[in-house]
Amino acid sequence: MNPTDLKDLLEARSQRPAELTTFSRIDGVRRRVRARRRRQLATGAALTLVGLVAVGGVGMAASRVHPPSPTHQLAAPSSTTEGFADYEDGYQLIGASSVALPATTATISFVGHSAEVDVTFRCSTGDVTVWVRVALDKNPGAPTPCGTNDSRRVTVATRVDAGVRSTATLTVLHAERDGKRVPTPASGRVAFAVSAAVPYERYPKPPRPTRLTPIEGMRAPDPRITARAVAGQWQRPVAVAAVWPIPRHLTAVSQTPGRLVLSVNGTTIATVTSWDYRAREWAKDLLGPAGKWRTGSSLDIRNGERVEVLITPQDVTGDWALAFSDSPAI
Repeated sequence: MNPTDLKDLLEARSQRPAELTTFSRIDGVRRRVRARRRRQLATGAALTLVGLVAVGGVGMAASRVHPPSPTHQLAAPSSTTEGFADYEDGYQLIGASSVALPATTATISFVGHSAEVDVTFRCSTGDVTVWVRVALDKNPGAPTPCGTNDSRRVTVATRVDAGVRSTATLTVLHAERDGKRVPTPASGRVAFAVSAAVPYERYPKPPRPTRLTPIEGMRAPDPRITARAVAGQWQRPVAVAAVWPIPRHLTAVSQTPGRLVLSVNGTTIATVTSWDYRAREWAKDLLGPAGKWRTGSSLDIRNGERVEVLITPQDVTGDWALAFSDSPAI
């Protein structure tokens, strides 16, 4: 019997309730002692389990062998290559390179795991803007301007074959200052990266910050339709009445990762995805070059007809807002 058990026994004997017999008093003390020991054993087992989980987590983070979990609780890896994050805006980095000016070419050889590939540029060229182009296999690419502190993501028209080696070649074409051509700088650096799209369900989400970035207005010009999350009920659908046709330019912002699914009279016309907690605005033209909805949806609605625009939040855990305008966001 340990000191705590003895203390309980002595206290019980000192009280001596008249209605209890000696055996019932001792039996009550024994029950309390057994209960305390069970609690101690349970606490020890729980601490052991927590310790094992913590050790296992450290081992997995160090090795980074396992693929991302489909849950939304994992922290996105924070490492970078040539200044490009491993994960950003729904894409996973699969290769990066750079060229030190005045040299003009750099190459990335990679094996893609997704057919959808994007190229991102990042330039440090002083007060000069350089024009660059990335050729991806047989696709020559399009000239793109890139200036200091300018990170620009360009969707490449050609889709690569997953599992097949491809080559991306960066070429610095020329330089400009204030819209006029100038010699290519003798110093500076142009970096580029190739990233592959990751399905939303498999994309590792960053840890939630202690304080979320507040939503303070949007750059949408003269919005004709607006919608906002219901405070405290972030995943509650919001319906807005409108007259067809609705404006084609959408601006949206969300405090947290998640998706906003937009539908008109029950037909989905767009999905806006937020990948992090930076509360950045997303601008989107809902119509393609041929004037058709980018989702491929067919809407048989007459001009002037009243419609319901429904915004259905998915996975969001904070405030969100969106606006439809006739002109693109500035």
